[in-house]
Amino acid sequence: MWMAFRKNIAFSDNYVTINLKGGECMQREYPVLSLSNYICSTTADDGRTVTNLQLQKILYYIQGYFMRCLDSLAFDEDIYNWQYGPVVPEAYFEYNVNLSNPINNIDVTAANEFGNSLRIDSKAFNLLHKVLNKCLLYSARQLVSMTHKEDPWKNTASRQMISKNAIKRFFACNDPLGLDS
Repeated sequence: MWMAFRKNIAFSDNYVTINLKGGECMQREYPVLSLSNYICSTTADDGRTVTNLQLQKILYYIQGYFMRCLDSLAFDEDIYNWQYGPVVPEAYFEYNVNLSNPINNIDVTAANEFGNSLRIDSKAFNLLHKVLNKCLLYSARQLVSMTHKEDPWKNTASRQMISKNAIKRFFACNDPLGLDS
C-alpha cells in the first residue's frame, strides 16, 4: 500500500511535501532554522530588521496561528518559557551571536529556496506573512509584554517546555494579534 502513494510524497531535508488531489500541495512542520532564516531574510528584503528576541516571539505566534488556522504545526521544535517570553532554543542559539542587535547572519540563497517551497502552500505562505507583518508592528519589548499576559507562558514554569496542547488551546479561543479583525 505504501508504494501506491510513494509517487505523491517528496522528502526534502526535514519536511515532507504531499501532493493532494487536484495537484494541491500541503507542506507543514518546516525546519525551524529554515523558517527563521526566511523570516530574517524577508524582513531585510523589506528594509526592516528583526532581533533574536523578536524572532522568538514571531515563531511563537506563527506556531499558534498555524495551529488555529491550519490545524497543523509550523515546526516540530518545542517552545520554552524563558524570562523574556516564549523561546525556541534551536533558533535562539543559532542567532544569539547577534546579541540584541538585528540578525545579520542570513543565508539569502537558502531563504529564497525555502520561500519558493513555502509558496506552494498558499494558505501557509499567506498566514505566515500575515502573522509576521502584524508582529513587526510591535517592538521586542511589546511582544515580550504581550506573551507574558498569555496563558501558555503564564501557566508554564520558568525554563520548562510550553506544551503544544497549551498553545493550541489558547489560540483556539484567542486571537492575540487581532488577525481576525
